[in-house]
Amino acid sequence: MKAHTLLALICFSFLTPSLFAQTKTSAATTKAVTTPPIPEEARKHFVMGTTLFKDAKTTADFSQVESEFKQAADLAPQWPDPRYNLALAKEAAGDYSGAMADLKIYQQFTLPDAEARTVQDKLYALEAKAGIVAKKQAEQNQIAAAAEEKKRQTRQVLDRLKSIVGDSEYWWYVASIGNYQRGGRQGLNMTEYESGGTHWWSWGFYRSKYVFRDDKVYMCKYAYHGLVGPSTGKDVFTDLNPEKADFIGTPNGPRIADIVWEQVPSYDESGKAQNKKQVWVQIDESTGDFTFSGNRPVTNPDRSAVYNYWWYARK
Repeated sequence: MKAHTLLALICFSFLTPSLFAQTKTSAATTKAVTTPPIPEEARKHFVMGTTLFKDAKTTADFSQVESEFKQAADLAPQWPDPRYNLALAKEAAGDYSGAMADLKIYQQFTLPDAEARTVQDKLYALEAKAGIVAKKQAEQNQIAAAAEEKKRQTRQVLDRLKSIVGDSEYWWYVASIGNYQRGGRQGLNMTEYESGGTHWWSWGFYRSKYVFRDDKVYMCKYAYHGLVGPSTGKDVFTDLNPEKADFIGTPNGPRIADIVWEQVPSYDESGKAQNKKQVWVQIDESTGDFTFSGNRPVTNPDRSAVYNYWWYARK
């Protein structure tokens, strides 16, 4: 059978030897008087590889095709057809470097000038494809390395915060709410706020704890004094369930200050967070004291404005 029959069927762009060829009559072999006979087992694997190639679609399919051609090439190294078709199978599977290696072996056979030119051009095309794959792989490696570094930073930040807060309780205080009867002000003295100030007051019997799970940190109510319903006047303790947390923190850099905090005002009956929003938070890295504002912008606050602040102070 002529050398280029199968390539038209499998849509390869270069004219090449046929996968269907059972024998070769071209000059791509050594002289007949010196060429050892082709073992029947080699011919069997060659025909099987040719047959399987026609319907190959998956990675597993091409792997089987490669295996058949590889066995044929190993059993009959003097036979060029299995080596060339092995290169085609590797190209179809996306193994361009492997295809190039087999084509270079194929070039060692005596080839007609036209076919030698075609094979060399094929190598150039494979080199270009291999370069594209290498570039994509380098980009993927870079993305994976960045993700791994982010995981490392996240673990480092959470471990540092955990070492600060331990199992401590944090009690609630409030300040700077402009129209409250106690502590109301027309503006916020930031220096006073940052040093604790004189306008903080206790927000009843509310206690919280930090809870760490996976790659996040949660601020959860630990206990509170019942104000309504069956719990009125009673101390109520919770199970520190992160799925009911008041705040959810996600590390976003190498510092505790880089943690992005979201407030969760409520949960629906299915446990889904309602009206979750990002809020401004400051953590004292010596005590773990947690201060947040529900209405202060996360960035660029108006320093003359009256913002609401809640202070979770360590006890």
